[in-house]
Amino acid sequence: MRVFFEAAEAAGIAPEELSGGLVDLAHLRDARARFEWSTTAAVLERMSVLVDGDVERLRAIGARAVHTPSYDFLPKLAETVVGPRALYVLSSRWVAPALFPHLPLVLDMEGERRVRFEGVIPEPYAPSKPFLYLFEGLVREMPRLVGLEAAAIVGSEVTPRRIVTTLLLPARQPFATRALRTLGALVRGRERFALLERRRRELERSVEEMRRVSSELRRLLDALPDPVAIHHDGTLLWVNRILLKTLGYEHASELVGKPVLSLMHESSVALTAARMRMPLGEQPELMEMRLKRRDGEVVVAEMAPAQPIVFGGVEARMVVGRDVTERVRIQQRLVTADRLSSLGMLAAGVAHEINNPLAYVLGSIENARRNIDGPQPDKAQALEALATALEGVDRVRTIVRDLRVLSRADEDTVEAVDVREVLDSTLALAGSEIEGRARVVRDYRPVPEARVNAARLGQVFLNLMVNALESMSEDESDDNELCVRTSTDATGKPVVEVADTGTGIAPELLSRIFDPFFTTKPVGRGTGLGLAICHRIVSEAGGEITVDSKVGRGSTFRLTLRPAGADGDGGASG
Repeated sequence: MRVFFEAAEAAGIAPEELSGGLVDLAHLRDARARFEWSTTAAVLERMSVLVDGDVERLRAIGARAVHTPSYDFLPKLAETVVGPRALYVLSSRWVAPALFPHLPLVLDMEGERRVRFEGVIPEPYAPSKPFLYLFEGLVREMPRLVGLEAAAIVGSEVTPRRIVTTLLLPARQPFATRALRTLGALVRGRERFALLERRRRELERSVEEMRRVSSELRRLLDALPDPVAIHHDGTLLWVNRILLKTLGYEHASELVGKPVLSLMHESSVALTAARMRMPLGEQPELMEMRLKRRDGEVVVAEMAPAQPIVFGGVEARMVVGRDVTERVRIQQRLVTADRLSSLGMLAAGVAHEINNPLAYVLGSIENARRNIDGPQPDKAQALEALATALEGVDRVRTIVRDLRVLSRADEDTVEAVDVREVLDSTLALAGSEIEGRARVVRDYRPVPEARVNAARLGQVFLNLMVNALESMSEDESDDNELCVRTSTDATGKPVVEVADTGTGIAPELLSRIFDPFFTTKPVGRGTGLGLAICHRIVSEAGGEITVDSKVGRGSTFRLTLRPAGADGDGGASG
């Protein structure tokens, strides 16, 4: 890796520019540093982008690699041989297996001056055309180490996983020069060959152990049933098989090197970026994020807090998620079913509320007609009757408007909402249920607008009001009180409270009331989903719902909502 960075810098590419967050440059300077092949492939892909994919520029960087400080053992090796053919043999025997033990390389000597290399990047390692072009430039340059001109590439076949290249070597040196090199090689060669062989074996053992550990880790992570991604400063270093399948990709190379945010749906980009900036240990336990599949579909994932790891020699973060798309769809259907159930419960009362004003609308219009068509038309009486009719129509319009607040289907629309208006609309709709059951107390204090979905918020209020009414005995209607309050907390967030004077909730049950299908109502009178749905709606809106209850004295549900002007408005809506 150091050789690649040094060669690129010699070609005018700054290390910071080449790194792109994939490699910790401080760690790169560590003599014991090791890097995963996937990281190497990602770095070289970035190098290719920086040279606009120019093959000759990549070969030129490969040629510079021969002369880099970190490759100083290659010139020393060249001192032990007479010509380039021997140097190629020694390099393929010792150097290549030590540096890239996972990449098979075959060397064929074709005549006196022709050399053929064939190399393969096998599965499951990431393919890398840039690496193979760098290799071509490097082997083309090697004859310069023995005092000759560079070789000429006379045949080149490069695919992302395979290279076949044929070199034409320069003419041999004069006899006297070769004789001197032969003498020097004899003097220096034996000791250096022994040293090379010893180091090769040490490297081979070390690399084999690292490959074993790395392979076991990869197999473990690949076997997990949940998506796993490893990133460094927001750039993907590795992804497991399930994440590829979840997002509709086939090969890890399609994602490695890309920004994490490029996988996120636009509704989750800001929230994800904020989460990634949080120090480790301060991230929320679980958070729902929306990801984009390759085909544009949305995947909802429940993300666990990132864990620090070292991957490929780089300090990185590992994130494990769970695909909860189907669960969210079911929950959304439950929310809709709960809303329809609430509307059904109110249907008779709403019909009664509409029927009364309609009755005097029709009567007033009939009155106006008689005053106009009668034998003695009375314009004043007719206008008065029409004015009465307009009042009735306006009353019907108000009821319909309040009904729309609860029945709107634009699930994902969030806006600045005055919670007092939603409370009033919900109280109006529930009027037939409240009448004769409890008196309503409105305690509205100044409150900022909340950034929520008005229809969903109305559904929460209606559920809380219905629960409050059911907790109060009809026999004590004169003493029953349903109180709705608005206020602002110490941080400037809007707060809504729905309080009752009912039977209250036992302390041992308080921790379970937001669990799905848990209910304290008699069999047949409740599904146990109402409060669970309320909790989900409020949480998705970035708020919090809590309860304070005393047996025999009543309960107070407190909603703390996200103010309309809060940062992160672009976050996921669920």
